[in-house]
Amino acid sequence: MSRQHSIIYEVTSDNIEESEEEIQAFINSQIGETSRETTTTTIEQCNNNTNQLDIFDYFKITNDEPRVRCIELPRVLTEEYNNLIYKFELEIAKNNFNIAEEYINQAISKIPFYPYGYFRKASLFWSIGDYRTHIRNLVYGIYTCTDFQNNFEKYKNIYKEMEEYRSEVFQNNYFNIDYWLCLFGASMALQEKKQQLCIKSYENALEFVLSEDHQVKLANSDLNTVLHRYECFYTIYNWLGIAHSDMERFDLEIDFYKKALDTNFNTETLPKLEQFQLAGLFNNIGGGLFSMNNPMQAIEQYNMGSSYFSEHSLLFLNRADAYHQLGKFKEAILDFEKCTALCKYKETMIDYLVNLADSYFSIGNFKRANQIFMDCYQKYGIKRASPFLVEVDMLSIWQQDSDKFLRFLNEAIDNVGDNVQMLKRLLIRKYFLEETDELYDKIVNFQNGLLERIS
Repeated sequence: MSRQHSIIYEVTSDNIEESEEEIQAFINSQIGETSRETTTTTIEQCNNNTNQLDIFDYFKITNDEPRVRCIELPRVLTEEYNNLIYKFELEIAKNNFNIAEEYINQAISKIPFYPYGYFRKASLFWSIGDYRTHIRNLVYGIYTCTDFQNNFEKYKNIYKEMEEYRSEVFQNNYFNIDYWLCLFGASMALQEKKQQLCIKSYENALEFVLSEDHQVKLANSDLNTVLHRYECFYTIYNWLGIAHSDMERFDLEIDFYKKALDTNFNTETLPKLEQFQLAGLFNNIGGGLFSMNNPMQAIEQYNMGSSYFSEHSLLFLNRADAYHQLGKFKEAILDFEKCTALCKYKETMIDYLVNLADSYFSIGNFKRANQIFMDCYQKYGIKRASPFLVEVDMLSIWQQDSDKFLRFLNEAIDNVGDNVQMLKRLLIRKYFLEETDELYDKIVNFQNGLLERIS
C-alpha cells in the first residue's frame, strides 16, 4: 500500500523567478559558511528570470522514500541556530522587523537546507504585506524540502566532514518532509485566498505534531538543542486561527488560539511556549474579540497577555485601539507611547506616531499632535510623514489654516514616489479643499476610479 501524502497546494505564480539551478547554487554556497553573520537570500541576489517554474516542478519525491528523516548535526550548531530563532521571534514580538530579518538571515546561513528559517522569513514578509517576497521564500523553502529528501545521503554527513565540527558532539534531529510541505502549501493557499485548502493542509500537519510518535521523539530530546522542536502545535494552531480570521470566522479563530494555550499548559511532552508567544496568543484572542465588537473583553485579553510579556508591541497597539474605540483616549495614549518606546522599525514607528497624534487630537491637545507630526516630518521627511495628512485631521490641528495644509499636501504629492494608493488619498484630501475638475479627473483616472471615503 502506497503512502498517502499530505495535501500540497498547487499554484503557478508569476512571482516565481528563480530557476532550480539558481536555488541549488545558493544552498551549496551556504554550506560550510556557517560563521557568516548574515546571508543575502535569492530575494536580493536574483535578477528577473524568464524561466518561471510551476510549484510542482519542485516536488520530485517518490512514494518509496521515508517521510521522516534523521540527520546528525553538531549540538553547538543547533544551539546557535535556536538562539538566533529565539532572538528573531523576540524582535517580531516587538514589531522590530528589520532587526528580526537580520536574525533570521543569520539562522538560514547556519543551516541553509532546513526549511523553518524560510517559513518564518516568509511569514515575516506576509505580515508586512510584501507578498512577492513572501511567495519567493515559500518557494525557496519548498525546494529545500525536496532537495533534502532527494539528496539525503549528501546532507546527512556533511557537517561531520568539516574540520570545525569534528570534535563536537553530534545528535539526532528529525525532519518530517510532509509536515513542512503542508506548512508551505498552506501558506501558499492562504495568500491565494484558498482558505479551505489552507485549513486542510494545516490540519494534516497537526495530525503529525500531536501524534504519539512525534511526542516520544520530543520527550527523548533536549528541546534546547534539536530542530524537530519547530514541528510544533503552536505554529499550526496560530495559523489556523489566522486562516479563520481571514474568513471572518472570529469565533473559530479564537477557539484555535485557546487550543494552543490549552495544549501548552496541559501537555507535558510538547515544547513549552516562550512568554512572548503566550502574550501573542492572548493578543490574538483579543484581536478576535475586538473584531466581534467586544472591545472591553478584548482589553481583558490584552491585559492577560501583557502580564506574560511587557514588551509585546502589537499587543499595546491593539489595546490602544480598543481604548480609543471606547473613548478612553488617555489610556490609548499611554499604550501608543509604549509602542513608540519599544519600536526600532521605521515603518511601524510612523504608524504608531500617526495613531498617537490622532489620540492627542481627540483630547484636544492640538499642540502635542502638531509636535508629533513636525518631529516625524523633520526626522523622516514628508514622504514618510504623509500618512498624517490623510489619517489625522491636521487641518483642524492647524486651526483651519488651509494654506499651510495645502503646502504640506503639495510637498507630499510631489514626493510620494510609486505609492499610488497614498497619492490617490492625498489628491482626495486636496480635492476636498479645492474641488477643481482637474483634480477630480486625476482621481477618477486611477485604476479603481472612484472618489472613495478617507478612512
